[in-house]
Amino acid sequence: MPTPLRNRFVHLDFEVDSQEWSEWAISAGIRPEIIVFIRFRPQLLSAFARDANTFPSPRSWSSSPAFILDSGPDTGVEHEMFAGAAGTGTATEFSGFLRMFRELPYIDAFLLNSTGEPVRRKQ
Repeated sequence: MPTPLRNRFVHLDFEVDSQEWSEWAISAGIRPEIIVFIRFRPQLLSAFARDANTFPSPRSWSSSPAFILDSGPDTGVEHEMFAGAAGTGTATEFSGFLRMFRELPYIDAFLLNSTGEPVRRKQ
């Protein structure tokens, strides 16, 4: 951006806090798997890459992955969609996390299961 144009804006530097973002995300109804992933990998909440088309940011986490998950794409396509929203490296980590997250038992069913039968995640 040319210097005269840059001079017409107010430029602010701020730090992103994953705990504050998580609290906001819970109150905003962001999907739990996204919040849990950010708590697991807080450095991926914001990883600005000047020359990249996409990179993880609080804005991208609060919109694109949630829409992708809500649309229920095939898992083969899902990774590519995440890469288009937050970058390839982040998408690879998030996709791997989702594979494990989806295998976890659904905690309410686990707590209410008096028969000892295996409990699966609510679909």
